[in-house]
Amino acid sequence: MNYLRSPSFLSSIPPYMIRSLFFSMLVVGAGLRSIPATALEVPLTVKDYADIDRTNDPVTTGIPLPQGMMQNEQALKIADAKGRLVPAQFRVLSRWPDGSIKWVLVDFQAIVKAGKEAIYYLRDGGGVGDQKQKAESGSPPPTANNLPPSDLKVSETKEAVTVATGPLQFRVSKKKFNLFDQVWMDKDGDGRQDELLSSQADSGVIITKKEEGAPPYVSSADEAPQVTVEEKGPLRVVIRIDGTHHSHTDNGVYPDQLPYLEYTVRIHAYKGKNYVRVFYTLKNHDRFTAKDYHEGGPRVFHEFEGLALRIKANLGDRKSYVLGGEKPSAAPVQSGEVLALYQDSSGGPHWGPSPDGSPFWATSFKGYKIYRNNQEITAGQRASGWGDLSDSTWGVTVGLRHFWQNFPKGIELDDAGNVTLELFPTRWTTPHRFEGGRYKTHELLYYFHTDKADKAGSEALVKSFNQPLRATAPNTWYQASQALGYLAVEDKKRFSDYEEAARAVIEYKGPDPKKGDIYRERDDKDEYGWLNFGDHYRAGWKKTRYWGNNEFDFSYIMLLQYLRRKDHDIRFFENGEYMVRHLIDIDQYHTDRDLFWANHGIHKHDASGVMDHSKEPHTSHFWIRGLLTYYVLTGDELALESAREVGRWLKNLETDPVNRPGDMAYANEPREPGLIVGALVDLYEVLGEKEYLRLARDVIRWKVTRALVPAKLGAYYGSRGKTFPWQLGYTTEGIGRYALIQRALGAPDKDAEDTLLKLLDFLKTPAPDGPFFPKPSSIAFEWNDSDANKIKPSSNAQTTTDGFVYGYLLTGRKEYWDMARETFKHVFDGGTHYYTTTLATPAKNAGFRLRFGQAYMALEQMGRQP
Repeated sequence: MNYLRSPSFLSSIPPYMIRSLFFSMLVVGAGLRSIPATALEVPLTVKDYADIDRTNDPVTTGIPLPQGMMQNEQALKIADAKGRLVPAQFRVLSRWPDGSIKWVLVDFQAIVKAGKEAIYYLRDGGGVGDQKQKAESGSPPPTANNLPPSDLKVSETKEAVTVATGPLQFRVSKKKFNLFDQVWMDKDGDGRQDELLSSQADSGVIITKKEEGAPPYVSSADEAPQVTVEEKGPLRVVIRIDGTHHSHTDNGVYPDQLPYLEYTVRIHAYKGKNYVRVFYTLKNHDRFTAKDYHEGGPRVFHEFEGLALRIKANLGDRKSYVLGGEKPSAAPVQSGEVLALYQDSSGGPHWGPSPDGSPFWATSFKGYKIYRNNQEITAGQRASGWGDLSDSTWGVTVGLRHFWQNFPKGIELDDAGNVTLELFPTRWTTPHRFEGGRYKTHELLYYFHTDKADKAGSEALVKSFNQPLRATAPNTWYQASQALGYLAVEDKKRFSDYEEAARAVIEYKGPDPKKGDIYRERDDKDEYGWLNFGDHYRAGWKKTRYWGNNEFDFSYIMLLQYLRRKDHDIRFFENGEYMVRHLIDIDQYHTDRDLFWANHGIHKHDASGVMDHSKEPHTSHFWIRGLLTYYVLTGDELALESAREVGRWLKNLETDPVNRPGDMAYANEPREPGLIVGALVDLYEVLGEKEYLRLARDVIRWKVTRALVPAKLGAYYGSRGKTFPWQLGYTTEGIGRYALIQRALGAPDKDAEDTLLKLLDFLKTPAPDGPFFPKPSSIAFEWNDSDANKIKPSSNAQTTTDGFVYGYLLTGRKEYWDMARETFKHVFDGGTHYYTTTLATPAKNAGFRLRFGQAYMALEQMGRQP
């Protein structure tokens, strides 16, 4: 948000001094060794959380750079702690307005001892260029400076794409998508490639139906899947496949040409590795109901018995299996045997069926069971979710990340060599219902190895798959880069209450047994299952389950805490990732077949009897800053696609851009213009597309400036004949961020600034003429000039904090800074922080409290306060 020309702590620093400033901050703030002011050298910490040794394990992470520091990613490189160059690849994710790199995705392979950490350095002076290959770009293939050539190769014909990693070679067909059309390895060390997987028509994705005579729908029956090389570099390659499931047989009842649900698969392959990471996204682009969303009517959904990914390995006799429950279960495979691991429920203390009778909780027993020919042989609570099928020479290990959390799940192995990952198992007691507008993404591991599973290290590899390595810069680097706007680093001395509240989200140590951290809340309320994992209740009663659907941008809160903490506690990132993936798959309405105001939007939180993440999309309850932060930290293309969908939704809401620019349909509550403008600013800051700023400008003018009531000090009423000052906090925050960007671009928007100041002047006016209560420094929940009895203090003052900070930055007026300080301290300086409000759940408390105040805290740390 804040560029070098903006009124921030960097505004008076000449560009040639940027590096020395940043590195002096790093030296002072992180205790790091001094380095020349003329060099870029960002220390990157890579830590193992799986308690296993990592040998050249892949690392993929986004790192920010300050404006003006680096124009060309080909000048970047990675070095280890001894200064030796490490093979790496780089892809620009976002650029500053001057064209310099804002976020760069870094790939390299790290060596880390079990439970320890290793330091690498991001430097300038040569490296690997942009790895994202696009036909229209015309950019040359990436090369390495002073590094050996990579053995990661990709070749493409009209028939297939073939990837060679060194020890592994696999083929993806363009004529039929059966996952891996062929896989080769040197199984006996003779230097020749042997075929582990052969082309099979019945391999790939298989959807089974319960109706009599219904054939299976399979990905291999799609004769025209779109296979593209989405990313190509010397360390990592991504093959993307888009298609539709079809049936092989036209039996007169279920015609062959009828498509059934779409999918997108991304296969990540790595230099020197004989495993791949696969993301399978099931997609239903139908509308949610038979009629338009607001008219209700029967729901539109696909119902199926099971969905699985199957491959068949060319294995000999004397097979053995391993199935990963809480401990691995292993034994020889007898002739004709079928072995299966099935997770029916979360295995937690409240695993049972839903209290509201939802079919999505049709659980039968606690935890998981392992079967041999449908006979139970062992059971447990929470399976680690992996399996292996091998003969005496080679084999295949598969894994499914977040296995038990996304129940029901299954893995099946048989004597014929079939290895099946059951994403929607047939053992589930009811048909699986997949409703219109929904996605579901699963992250899978395929490890093709020689020897048996124990000698191949399969269990350790699954652990590394479940806990992939990440690299982090010092928290002061994220702050100094300003790539995330104003970010306050962890500061227990200045902001002890805030830091205590943040820690309590993942590790509550207080005395109250009714309170708990996010992990306890998940178990107490059983916030698991493929539809729910990653979301949290906004409220809950004995007979209802009301979900938040990323309310208050809880995903952003988690990722923000991860970056600002000195230790970069991985639990914050993991929870942020859970939440973002739920937002993408379940909380977003992925269709263009409904009304304009619903298509591609974000579902509002559950309410009024709606308890399955399906309340209508609405601009009064949506946030995408966490989504975009996750994208720049991971390079996840699905996250970027989801964010662009939101952009389409917002553009579609502008009903008449010519005659009524900025008039957003149904955006009538005081907070809605602020949330819309905030999201548009988020999109601009990552994508750099000025159309988002144009729309933000027009929304401010039409939905806010025109709604001001000068006689009442600029009070913005909305459609209810009254205003909610805490909602105006969202509006002042959004307008303030927009106004600072316009100033940084050299194009100040005086109308927007005037509108912001009028709102701030109203918010700081003492009650009853305004909503402010000097004691206890609170903002009223509701303000109505015709009913003074409704003007009472609330615990929501912190929503206005950052808006006052932006007003101070734009004007230098101390009164705005004083209001920022007072409203922040009302909540976090012995005030009503975290659990002590009437909000229904700890998760909602955390999201509501911790989202605000970053600009205030950051300027305090930078010494920019008056």
